[in-house]
Amino acid sequence: MRLRFYLSVIPLVLSTLFFIDSLFYYFYKKSLYELAYERARLQYRIYLDLKVIEDPNAKVLKIPQRGYLSFYFSKDGEPLIIGIKKEFIERKLLKTFKRLILLELITLPLFFLFSELLYRSFFSSINEYRRIIDLLLMSITHKVGNFLAVQKLNLSLLQRSKNGRALRRMRKSLEFLERDVRTLNQFFKEREIRRETLDLSSLIKETLHFLSEELEGKRINLRLTKVFWNLPRVDGEDIIYNLLFNALRYSKERISIRSCKRGNKAYLVVSNDYEQSQSQGYGLGIRIINELCKRHNIKVRYKVGKRFTVMLEWKA
Repeated sequence: MRLRFYLSVIPLVLSTLFFIDSLFYYFYKKSLYELAYERARLQYRIYLDLKVIEDPNAKVLKIPQRGYLSFYFSKDGEPLIIGIKKEFIERKLLKTFKRLILLELITLPLFFLFSELLYRSFFSSINEYRRIIDLLLMSITHKVGNFLAVQKLNLSLLQRSKNGRALRRMRKSLEFLERDVRTLNQFFKEREIRRETLDLSSLIKETLHFLSEELEGKRINLRLTKVFWNLPRVDGEDIIYNLLFNALRYSKERISIRSCKRGNKAYLVVSNDYEQSQSQGYGLGIRIINELCKRHNIKVRYKVGKRFTVMLEWKA
């Protein structure tokens, strides 16, 4: 986008300068010729009184000569030609024009510096807005995909019998999807998402409660201390949802969730055992986590061994 911006601005700037220079040259040259006429007229009057020409750039001509601007006057009914050196006019014109070019050469870098500052302030806000939309859509699309997979399973269970568990899963999924759609709708109305101070422990427990069906058959080791995030709620919920959903979905049995604070740093560590054949399934969820954490200056580290571990680090 920056390249396209400058490719559109540079021709406009150069054509504008060319137009200004052309106008300046035309009018300044015209004014110099008028000045030359006034000098010739002054010398004509001096010549009438003193019979001499005082200006070294002027002289009386019998006929027009090359290198002189000829101005015609009258003396005793006879024509009198006063010549002004063209070199004098051209020297003044060139001197002024050089100053103009020098001024433009100084102004151009300042103009492009101003353009860069304008680009960064204006287009960076547009890019940030686009990134927020992309993340929201990516996250909600990911959740919709999970939601549809759950509903397909629930429908197949309901086709066999009235299954209370399937109905509860459908109700929870619908509530979660409704909240995400409401968040997206609010964002498009207000054009911003406000930051909040979020209690990470509460956020994790709420998400685990929502994922209670996925918890069946899993062993959770939960060790949480009071740490906080300062970021939009929707972003915090998306990070935690994707962390926990991936851990629960791809684990064989054991999941560990820990949060702690050391000095001015806070940490969240989520790890789970996993089947090697399932390790490719983390893709989109991990991408969402990476993008959201990068946006809020949260460092993300991964470790893959017998367990898949994700550690988040941020300033407390």
